[in-house]
Amino acid sequence: MTTDSRKESIPIVITDDSPDTSGGNSKFPSRKQSMKPAGGMGRRKSIMKLSGTTALAGRRLTKALLDLPEEQSSIANKPKVRMENTYKMAPDEDTTFIPWKVRNAVLDIFKEHLSSVSYDNKTAGKQCCDLAQMIRNRVRNMDFPRYKIICNVIIGQCSEQGLEVASRCLWDDKFDNYTCIEYKNHSLFAIAMVHGIFFE
Repeated sequence: MTTDSRKESIPIVITDDSPDTSGGNSKFPSRKQSMKPAGGMGRRKSIMKLSGTTALAGRRLTKALLDLPEEQSSIANKPKVRMENTYKMAPDEDTTFIPWKVRNAVLDIFKEHLSSVSYDNKTAGKQCCDLAQMIRNRVRNMDFPRYKIICNVIIGQCSEQGLEVASRCLWDDKFDNYTCIEYKNHSLFAIAMVHGIFFE
């Protein structure tokens, strides 16, 4: 006994895209047809038409071809400098990180920029970033070659509260060092922690 395994073909009904004018007798009056009549050009295109610049603005390749502006960081534009190996495992004499020199420099910066400043919680964050950058630049200009300088600044309001600040660092205790500087005026206090880590 044999069975016919062929499936019956289901006929596809192709209707016109024109609106229904038969008075609502259509089974699916609001459904859009996805195919055009037999005499048409095939399936209806489902691609949104956009202007040239709008359609291509999201693609990086076309940005480069159209010469559209693209943000670039200063690090990417900075030329790479190839340095020779020195094979130094320790700093030279009289070039180690000296905490008291850094401390005096940081106190000068605090006195110059915070002596007459009142605490404001809206600008304290930006002040911390600016002071940390100033301190880092000042310490880098000192004679500490091959040292990485890490600076953290904390600013708070003087309201008779208690505060504890702690830091941890993995380093070589022979050559690496740090200093912590506190400053206080009539309205705020500032704490700076500067670490000098020798870069082998």
